[in-house]
Amino acid sequence: MEAALRLYHYLNVETADPRTAHLFLIGSPIPGICILVFYNYFVNHLGPRLMEDRKPFKLDRFMIYYNIFQIVSCLYLFIEACKVWLFEYSWTCEPVDYTPSEANNHKIFLVYFYFWLKVIDLTDTIIFVLRKKFSSISFLHVYHHTGMVMLTWSGVKWFPGGQDTWIGWLNSIVHVIMYGYYLLCVLRPEYKTSIWWKKHLTQMQMIQFLLNSIHSFQILFYPDCTHPKWTVYILVPQNLFMFWLFYRFYQQAYCSNGEKEKKLK
Repeated sequence: MEAALRLYHYLNVETADPRTAHLFLIGSPIPGICILVFYNYFVNHLGPRLMEDRKPFKLDRFMIYYNIFQIVSCLYLFIEACKVWLFEYSWTCEPVDYTPSEANNHKIFLVYFYFWLKVIDLTDTIIFVLRKKFSSISFLHVYHHTGMVMLTWSGVKWFPGGQDTWIGWLNSIVHVIMYGYYLLCVLRPEYKTSIWWKKHLTQMQMIQFLLNSIHSFQILFYPDCTHPKWTVYILVPQNLFMFWLFYRFYQQAYCSNGEKEKKLK
Protein backbone atom coordinates (compact mmCIF):
# COMPACT_ATOMS: atom_id res chain seq x y z
CA MET A 1 0.00 0.00 0.00
CA GLU A 2 2.85 2.36 0.87
CA ALA A 3 4.55 1.67 -2.46
CA ALA A 4 1.26 2.29 -4.30
CA LEU A 5 0.81 5.63 -2.52
CA ARG A 6 4.37 6.66 -3.39
CA LEU A 7 3.74 5.78 -7.04
CA TYR A 8 0.46 7.72 -7.01
CA HIS A 9 2.19 10.77 -5.52
CA TYR A 10 5.01 10.51 -8.06
CA LEU A 11 2.65 10.34 -11.04
CA ASN A 12 -0.02 12.73 -9.78
CA VAL A 13 2.21 15.37 -8.19
CA GLU A 14 5.92 15.11 -8.89
CA THR A 15 5.77 14.51 -12.66
CA ALA A 16 2.60 16.54 -13.31
CA ASP A 17 2.64 20.06 -14.71
CA PRO A 18 2.09 22.36 -11.69
CA ARG A 19 0.46 24.97 -13.96
CA THR A 20 -2.61 22.75 -14.42
CA ALA A 21 -2.89 21.18 -10.96
CA HIS A 22 -5.53 23.70 -9.83
CA LEU A 23 -7.84 23.11 -12.81
CA PHE A 24 -11.19 21.41 -12.18
CA LEU A 25 -11.03 17.60 -12.70
CA ILE A 26 -7.26 17.72 -13.32
CA GLY A 27 -5.75 17.72 -9.82
CA SER A 28 -6.83 14.13 -9.13
CA PRO A 29 -7.78 11.30 -11.54
CA ILE A 30 -10.55 10.04 -9.24
CA PRO A 31 -13.40 12.43 -10.31
CA GLY A 32 -12.69 11.73 -13.99
CA ILE A 33 -12.64 7.99 -13.38
CA CYS A 34 -15.99 8.24 -11.58
CA ILE A 35 -17.48 10.14 -14.54
CA LEU A 36 -16.28 7.52 -17.04
CA VAL A 37 -17.42 4.59 -14.89
CA PHE A 38 -20.90 6.08 -14.55
CA TYR A 39 -20.96 6.94 -18.29
CA ASN A 40 -20.18 3.35 -19.26
CA TYR A 41 -22.67 1.95 -16.75
CA PHE A 42 -25.41 4.34 -17.88
CA VAL A 43 -25.07 3.87 -21.65
CA ASN A 44 -24.62 0.10 -21.46
CA HIS A 45 -26.98 -0.87 -18.62
CA LEU A 46 -28.89 1.75 -16.65
CA GLY A 47 -30.01 3.93 -19.57
CA PRO A 48 -31.40 1.13 -21.79
CA ARG A 49 -33.15 -0.35 -18.75
CA LEU A 50 -34.78 2.99 -17.85
CA MET A 51 -35.88 3.53 -21.46
CA GLU A 52 -37.19 -0.01 -21.95
CA ASP A 53 -40.87 0.86 -21.35
CA ARG A 54 -40.67 4.50 -22.45
CA LYS A 55 -41.12 6.13 -25.82
CA PRO A 56 -38.03 7.71 -27.43
CA PHE A 57 -37.49 11.34 -26.51
CA LYS A 58 -37.84 13.91 -29.28
CA LEU A 59 -34.64 15.91 -28.95
CA ASP A 60 -34.46 17.68 -32.31
CA ARG A 61 -34.31 21.20 -30.89
CA PHE A 62 -31.70 20.23 -28.30
CA MET A 63 -29.65 18.45 -30.99
CA ILE A 64 -29.69 21.57 -33.20
CA TYR A 65 -28.26 23.74 -30.42
CA TYR A 66 -25.86 21.01 -29.32
CA ASN A 67 -24.45 20.51 -32.82
CA ILE A 68 -24.11 24.27 -33.35
CA PHE A 69 -22.22 24.53 -30.06
CA GLN A 70 -19.88 21.71 -31.13
CA ILE A 71 -19.26 23.25 -34.57
CA VAL A 72 -18.46 26.69 -33.16
CA SER A 73 -16.26 25.30 -30.36
CA CYS A 74 -14.28 22.95 -32.62
CA LEU A 75 -13.87 25.65 -35.27
CA TYR A 76 -12.53 28.05 -32.63
CA LEU A 77 -10.02 25.43 -31.45
CA PHE A 78 -8.92 24.65 -34.99
CA ILE A 79 -8.35 28.31 -35.85
CA GLU A 80 -6.40 28.96 -32.64
CA ALA A 81 -4.34 25.80 -33.16
CA CYS A 82 -3.57 26.88 -36.74
CA LYS A 83 -1.88 29.99 -35.36
CA VAL A 84 0.39 27.72 -33.34
CA TRP A 85 1.07 24.88 -35.78
CA LEU A 86 1.48 27.02 -38.89
CA PHE A 87 3.64 29.76 -37.40
CA GLU A 88 5.25 28.61 -34.13
CA TYR A 89 5.59 24.84 -33.76
CA SER A 90 7.94 22.46 -35.53
CA TRP A 91 6.18 19.63 -37.37
CA THR A 92 9.01 17.20 -36.60
CA CYS A 93 9.74 17.80 -32.92
CA GLU A 94 8.03 20.21 -30.52
CA PRO A 95 8.66 19.70 -26.78
CA VAL A 96 6.34 21.30 -24.24
CA ASP A 97 7.49 24.78 -23.25
CA TYR A 98 7.09 24.98 -19.46
CA THR A 99 8.32 28.57 -19.10
CA PRO A 100 5.65 30.92 -17.69
CA SER A 101 4.34 33.29 -20.34
CA GLU A 102 1.05 34.63 -21.64
CA ALA A 103 1.42 32.62 -24.88
CA ASN A 104 1.99 29.36 -22.99
CA ASN A 105 -0.94 30.08 -20.68
CA HIS A 106 -3.14 30.46 -23.76
CA LYS A 107 -1.96 27.07 -25.03
CA ILE A 108 -2.82 25.53 -21.66
CA PHE A 109 -6.29 27.06 -21.95
CA LEU A 110 -6.75 25.56 -25.43
CA VAL A 111 -5.66 22.09 -24.27
CA TYR A 112 -7.97 22.32 -21.25
CA PHE A 113 -10.85 23.52 -23.41
CA TYR A 114 -10.25 20.58 -25.74
CA PHE A 115 -10.40 18.21 -22.77
CA TRP A 116 -13.77 19.65 -21.77
CA LEU A 117 -15.08 19.20 -25.31
CA LYS A 118 -14.21 15.50 -25.05
CA VAL A 119 -16.15 15.33 -21.77
CA ILE A 120 -19.11 17.07 -23.42
CA ASP A 121 -18.82 14.61 -26.34
CA LEU A 122 -20.14 11.94 -23.97
CA THR A 123 -23.52 13.59 -24.54
CA ASP A 124 -23.56 11.93 -28.00
CA THR A 125 -24.11 8.52 -26.42
CA ILE A 126 -26.64 9.80 -23.89
CA ILE A 127 -28.66 11.17 -26.82
CA PHE A 128 -28.58 7.70 -28.40
CA VAL A 129 -29.94 6.22 -25.17
CA LEU A 130 -32.75 8.78 -24.77
CA ARG A 131 -33.76 8.35 -28.43
CA LYS A 132 -33.52 4.54 -28.09
CA LYS A 133 -30.90 4.30 -30.84
CA PHE A 134 -29.27 1.39 -29.06
CA SER A 135 -27.73 -0.06 -32.22
CA SER A 136 -25.49 3.02 -32.41
CA ILE A 137 -24.01 2.32 -28.97
CA SER A 138 -21.25 0.07 -30.27
CA PHE A 139 -17.95 -0.90 -28.68
CA LEU A 140 -16.23 1.43 -31.15
CA HIS A 141 -18.38 4.38 -30.12
CA VAL A 142 -18.11 3.92 -26.33
CA TYR A 143 -14.41 2.98 -26.39
CA HIS A 144 -13.56 5.99 -28.54
CA HIS A 145 -15.36 8.48 -26.30
CA THR A 146 -13.96 6.93 -23.11
CA GLY A 147 -10.42 6.84 -24.49
CA MET A 148 -10.49 10.43 -25.71
CA VAL A 149 -11.44 11.72 -22.25
CA MET A 150 -8.57 9.72 -20.71
CA LEU A 151 -6.01 10.86 -23.29
CA THR A 152 -6.97 14.53 -23.17
CA TRP A 153 -6.95 14.47 -19.34
CA SER A 154 -3.41 13.08 -19.54
CA GLY A 155 -2.46 15.85 -21.96
CA VAL A 156 -3.64 18.57 -19.58
CA LYS A 157 -2.05 16.80 -16.61
CA TRP A 158 1.44 16.26 -18.04
CA PHE A 159 1.84 17.79 -21.52
CA PRO A 160 -0.36 20.90 -22.02
CA GLY A 161 1.25 21.93 -25.30
CA GLY A 162 3.92 20.72 -27.68
CA GLN A 163 4.05 17.75 -30.04
CA ASP A 164 0.88 15.92 -29.10
CA THR A 165 -1.44 18.92 -29.55
CA TRP A 166 -1.33 17.99 -33.24
CA ILE A 167 -4.00 15.39 -32.42
CA GLY A 168 -6.37 18.05 -31.10
CA TRP A 169 -5.68 20.33 -34.07
CA LEU A 170 -6.54 17.66 -36.62
CA ASN A 171 -9.43 16.23 -34.62
CA SER A 172 -11.06 19.66 -34.25
CA ILE A 173 -11.53 20.18 -38.00
CA VAL A 174 -12.76 16.58 -38.37
CA HIS A 175 -15.39 17.30 -35.71
CA VAL A 176 -16.43 20.55 -37.40
CA ILE A 177 -17.31 18.52 -40.50
CA MET A 178 -18.82 15.65 -38.51
CA TYR A 179 -21.11 17.80 -36.36
CA GLY A 180 -21.97 19.84 -39.44
CA TYR A 181 -23.26 16.63 -40.99
CA TYR A 182 -25.21 15.78 -37.82
CA LEU A 183 -26.78 19.24 -37.84
CA LEU A 184 -27.73 18.83 -41.48
CA CYS A 185 -29.38 15.49 -40.69
CA VAL A 186 -31.55 17.12 -38.02
CA LEU A 187 -32.54 20.01 -40.28
CA ARG A 188 -32.90 17.83 -43.39
CA PRO A 189 -33.77 14.25 -42.30
CA GLU A 190 -33.54 12.94 -45.86
CA TYR A 191 -29.73 13.16 -45.60
CA LYS A 192 -29.76 10.41 -42.97
CA THR A 193 -30.18 7.83 -45.72
CA SER A 194 -27.30 9.21 -47.80
CA ILE A 195 -24.45 6.70 -47.66
CA TRP A 196 -22.15 9.10 -49.55
CA TRP A 197 -21.85 11.49 -46.60
CA LYS A 198 -21.35 8.77 -44.00
CA LYS A 199 -18.84 6.89 -46.11
CA HIS A 200 -16.52 9.85 -46.58
CA LEU A 201 -16.83 10.88 -42.93
CA THR A 202 -15.54 7.44 -41.93
CA GLN A 203 -12.73 7.67 -44.49
CA MET A 204 -11.75 11.07 -43.09
CA GLN A 205 -11.61 9.65 -39.56
CA MET A 206 -9.41 6.74 -40.68
CA ILE A 207 -7.00 9.14 -42.41
CA GLN A 208 -6.90 11.17 -39.20
CA PHE A 209 -5.72 8.17 -37.17
CA LEU A 210 -3.02 7.30 -39.72
CA LEU A 211 -1.69 10.86 -39.75
CA ASN A 212 -1.68 10.92 -35.95
CA SER A 213 0.36 7.70 -35.89
CA ILE A 214 2.90 8.99 -38.41
CA HIS A 215 3.28 12.32 -36.62
CA SER A 216 3.82 10.66 -33.24
CA PHE A 217 6.15 7.94 -34.58
CA GLN A 218 8.51 10.31 -36.38
CA ILE A 219 10.15 11.69 -33.22
CA LEU A 220 11.90 8.33 -32.78
CA PHE A 221 14.06 9.33 -35.75
CA TYR A 222 15.20 12.54 -34.05
CA PRO A 223 17.60 11.57 -31.23
CA ASP A 224 18.00 15.20 -30.15
CA CYS A 225 14.26 15.68 -29.69
CA THR A 226 13.58 16.25 -25.99
CA HIS A 227 9.88 15.43 -26.18
CA PRO A 228 9.34 12.21 -24.14
CA LYS A 229 9.57 9.31 -26.56
CA TRP A 230 7.59 6.93 -24.34
CA THR A 231 4.45 8.75 -25.48
CA VAL A 232 4.96 7.15 -28.91
CA TYR A 233 4.34 3.69 -27.42
CA ILE A 234 0.95 4.84 -26.14
CA LEU A 235 -0.31 7.11 -28.91
CA VAL A 236 0.72 5.05 -31.95
CA PRO A 237 -0.89 1.73 -30.83
CA GLN A 238 -3.98 3.63 -29.70
CA ASN A 239 -4.38 5.40 -33.06
CA LEU A 240 -3.68 2.23 -35.05
CA PHE A 241 -6.24 0.35 -32.96
CA MET A 242 -8.79 3.10 -33.64
CA PHE A 243 -7.95 2.91 -37.35
CA TRP A 244 -8.60 -0.83 -37.29
CA LEU A 245 -11.94 -0.40 -35.49
CA PHE A 246 -13.09 2.26 -37.96
CA TYR A 247 -11.83 0.20 -40.89
CA ARG A 248 -13.79 -2.84 -39.68
CA PHE A 249 -16.89 -0.64 -39.29
CA TYR A 250 -16.28 0.78 -42.79
CA GLN A 251 -16.17 -2.70 -44.31
CA GLN A 252 -19.30 -3.85 -42.48
CA ALA A 253 -21.28 -0.68 -43.23
CA TYR A 254 -20.30 0.11 -46.82
CA CYS A 255 -18.23 -2.58 -48.54
CA SER A 256 -20.87 -5.29 -48.10
CA ASN A 257 -23.79 -3.21 -49.42
CA GLY A 258 -23.50 -4.71 -52.90
CA GLU A 259 -23.69 -8.24 -51.56
CA LYS A 260 -26.69 -7.36 -49.36
CA GLU A 261 -28.54 -5.88 -52.34
CA LYS A 262 -27.93 -9.02 -54.39
CA LYS A 263 -29.32 -11.19 -51.59
CA LEU A 264 -32.39 -8.97 -51.26
CA LYS A 265 -33.05 -9.17 -55.01
